[in-house]
Amino acid sequence: MTRLKVAEPAAALGVCPDASGEEIRARFLALVKVYHPNRFARRPPDIVKLANEVFLQLRRAYQRVGERPPVADASGSTGGNGGNGGNGAARAAAVAARASEISPATQPRLDVDAALARRRRARSQPIITPVTGAIPPPPASPTSPIEVVEKGRRGDEEREQRLQAALVDLRQGRLPSARAALRALVAESPSNRGFRAHLHHVTGRMHESAGRLAEALVEYDRALGFDPDLEEARRSREQLRGSGPPGAAGRFSRWFRK
Repeated sequence: MTRLKVAEPAAALGVCPDASGEEIRARFLALVKVYHPNRFARRPPDIVKLANEVFLQLRRAYQRVGERPPVADASGSTGGNGGNGGNGAARAAAVAARASEISPATQPRLDVDAALARRRRARSQPIITPVTGAIPPPPASPTSPIEVVEKGRRGDEEREQRLQAALVDLRQGRLPSARAALRALVAESPSNRGFRAHLHHVTGRMHESAGRLAEALVEYDRALGFDPDLEEARRSREQLRGSGPPGAAGRFSRWFRK
């Protein structure tokens, strides 16, 4: 403190009177690292007060050095480094003053704890996106009768194509594939009696190929119940009734009459 209270600011910082701006700034930063009040925040109050006074004296001396006129050389011109150093010293002093205002040296830990607490509270709160404009309306559905009819027609054509593909699988013996396609069609259009008739016909064919003749006859009759004009189901039923050991057709007839 005795050295800092001398009249010459350069001597207070411990540099030569004709030192350049870079040397003065480096010396000031080195002194700040040693005497910054944050290093003594946990010491007794009198030590904290003394550290604040030392830091303020250092800052005043640095500001005074930065405000001095540049030193002229032997030719009478001012040194560029000195002028730039003075401006840099003034800017560094302003930055140091601003840092001291933002983070007081008396309670550095309390400020850090408060900032961390605010950050934790901000993370725990839900993020609400502000509404910057009106909510856009949902896309308008086709309300024109012509559009509705056209959409229905395209759907019927697509289902008809799927039905024909399932029948091709049936004729070529790909019974599981045909049954899966027909089940999907029935799920989309439960009221379509043609889809249901073909589904029972395919199911009967699968029962017949597995040797479950009684179950196959039941499925054929169900197919004809939904569509009496389904010729494939009628032929399958007639062929199944005409085949088998003697007396089998009679047993099936009695079972169906019952």
